[in-house]
Amino acid sequence: MQDNAKCFIKLKKGIYEEITYKELKEKRKKYSTYKKKKFIKLDDILLEVSKKDYEIIEYEEQRQKYLDRVARKMNLISYDHESENGVALKNIISNPIDNIEATFERKIEIEKLRIALLQLTEEEYKLIKALFFENKTLREYAAIVGKHYTTIQDKRDRILEKLKKFIKI
Repeated sequence: MQDNAKCFIKLKKGIYEEITYKELKEKRKKYSTYKKKKFIKLDDILLEVSKKDYEIIEYEEQRQKYLDRVARKMNLISYDHESENGVALKNIISNPIDNIEATFERKIEIEKLRIALLQLTEEEYKLIKALFFENKTLREYAAIVGKHYTTIQDKRDRILEKLKKFIKI
């Protein structure tokens, strides 16, 4: 640790004194009570904890190290561990129930849209097909049918409202 790192010494329950790491080293040399104090490292900070808390934390750290060693030996892949590219397995594997529900909902929406499209006139259908399925712009379609693009824009808006009513969105 750097000499200017923060250390928090417990004065009494819930009250801590802030000193530097350099000051802590000096106090440990001078006072035997400071040699017995237990600290945990939190980022670049040392925090005094009770002996019991220190033992619990130390046990958990050792347990985690053991589990990590076992996992490495067995070539286990953690469900939430991120790979080098930052992708976690849990984000790749999807819940099959969610997929079934989403797929079913999507099929229902597609069927509603198909039925709604069948209720359009031939001219309305051609406009929607050109704009949304053939990715033509309003200006491109207006040039094809020989009308001003604002006329096509108004028609598109009216047709979309009509489709919304059919689908009941």
